[in-house]
Amino acid sequence: MTQQNLLELAKQGDPQAIATLMNRSLQPKGMTASVDVRGDRLQVLLESAQIPNRQGMVAFVRNGITTLGLKSIQSIEIISRQVGNSSPAWTEEIFLKPLTPPVSPPATPDLEVAVPTASVQPPPRRPAPAPPAPPSSGAPSGACSSCGNG
Repeated sequence: MTQQNLLELAKQGDPQAIATLMNRSLQPKGMTASVDVRGDRLQVLLESAQIPNRQGMVAFVRNGITTLGLKSIQSIEIISRQVGNSSPAWTEEIFLKPLTPPVSPPATPDLEVAVPTASVQPPPRRPAPAPPAPPSSGAPSGACSSCGNG
């Protein structure tokens, strides 16, 4: 199988072709990749004598799969384990596409919406309260006009 045929098969989502391409980079480092397609999910099993670096392997798988441009794949599940061990050392799930499409408002070219602009005005000023009256001494301060003292 030629490199071109292998790449075309991988771009079509063929799990064996994807695994073969990955293994060309991984096997010299002592790792092996197995790939399986389950619906819109790609499952990648990475096995090695030593637990591989999680961050580096996630970036490797994401970049490789993104480069292939697999339209039918929504997510990738990466499982890493040591050779001879049945339980994973770590797992990671990568979502390639949003789960729900973004909602955009319907196009209405005939409708023009005027958005009112809010102007901020300071609250009205209130007059200052009158100063308090001086305390009274209890003695009349002068003539009373209504009582006739004056």
